[in-house]
This record gives sequence, C-alpha cells and structure tokens, in this order.
Amino acid sequence: MDPSQARAWQNLGNTYMRLQRVDEAISAYQQALGIDPDYALAWYNLAAAYLAKNHSAQARQAYEKALALRPGYADALHGLGNLALAEGDFQEALERYRATLRADPSYAGAHYGMALAYRGVGDSRRAAQEMRLFRQKRSAPPGEAGEQ
Repeated sequence: MDPSQARAWQNLGNTYMRLQRVDEAISAYQQALGIDPDYALAWYNLAAAYLAKNHSAQARQAYEKALALRPGYADALHGLGNLALAEGDFQEALERYRATLRADPSYAGAHYGMALAYRGVGDSRRAAQEMRLFRQKRSAPPGEAGEQ
C-alpha cells in the first residue's frame, strides 16, 4: 500500500483529536497503522488518544511501540513520563523525563514534569530548580533554549 495513505489517516486522526472526537481519532490512527505498522508518529498519537480516554495500559503500549520504532523519540519518552506522573510513580516519571532531556536537551516540558515529580517525592528545592529551567527554556528564543 501507498505510505501516503498512512499519513492521510494519521492527519485525519489529528483533525479528529483537535475536534475532541477521540474515538474517531483512535480509529484513524489504527487505520494508519494497518497500512504502515512501523509509523512511529501514528503510534505516538494513538497513545495520546488512548490517554485522553484514560486507557493507560493501551497508551503505555503505544508509547513503547513508538519508542521501539524510533529510539530516543523525545515526545514518546515525555508521554511515558506524563503517564508515570499521572499514576503517581514519581521515580519512573523522573527517569522518563531525564531520558527525554538526553534525547532533546531543549525539551522544556520535561523540566515541568520533573518539577511536578520532585514535588511529588517531597523535594521542593529540586522542584523549584526544574520549574526555573522550564520557564527559561520555554521563553528562550529558538536555538538558545539549552544555553545558560
């Protein structure tokens, strides 16, 4: 099959997500993956859609599949961090956010997640430090997010 059809289904899924039609988005992402099962972006977006439906186990599987297909995929690592944070597994969340930053040092959202995870384990000093880093990276001009 033509890989562009997978992209079209993937894009349709994104449109459904923007319209908050999550069940239809899941179906569209599954169609994309039926055409191209190695489409990491579709696995990532499927995970996000599952998460929107509070289907944590399916979201985790889809994030892991995206990561297996594209090692170091910062968005998937971040998604796994968010999932761990939501489940109250602060140590796992911290590990995933650190991996996100190793993959992409400019990923501001990982610092925000780390701030929440540190707060969850009672480390207010590190939580404040990560929140400062988040604000710095979020407001830095492109290309300067990693500079101190």
